[in-house]
Amino acid sequence: MNNEKLSRSENFLGTNYDYTLVVTNSGTASTAGVVTVTDNLPTGLQFVSGGGNGWSCSATGQLVTCTNSGVIAVSGSSSMSLTVKPTQAGTYTNVGSVVGGGDTSAETSNSVTTVITNPPTPNLVVVKLDQV
Repeated sequence: MNNEKLSRSENFLGTNYDYTLVVTNSGTASTAGVVTVTDNLPTGLQFVSGGGNGWSCSATGQLVTCTNSGVIAVSGSSSMSLTVKPTQAGTYTNVGSVVGGGDTSAETSNSVTTVITNPPTPNLVVVKLDQV
């Protein structure tokens, strides 16, 4: 099985955004048993929620674990979303892994690099006029 991560290109500090994780069955048989995806979020990203069709996600600290007991057919895929909130500006590389479903080897995902910037801020100016 393979695990792929996608993220939007512009992310702001303090604003929730989603990672989409796609698990693809590249094997020669349908999955049998629970498929588990783990994602150790980098410090500076806080888990908010996660899930998808058949997926259940929870977090302990930075470690997010998602499970699905549904069948993924040969060449089929199943996706989930992880909503995170950045707590620090910076550049983060996020890598997850997938195991189970009858596959005995853990596969590490393609990594995704996300840049978190401070949100745009207004620039207000006060002008005082002298009324004569």
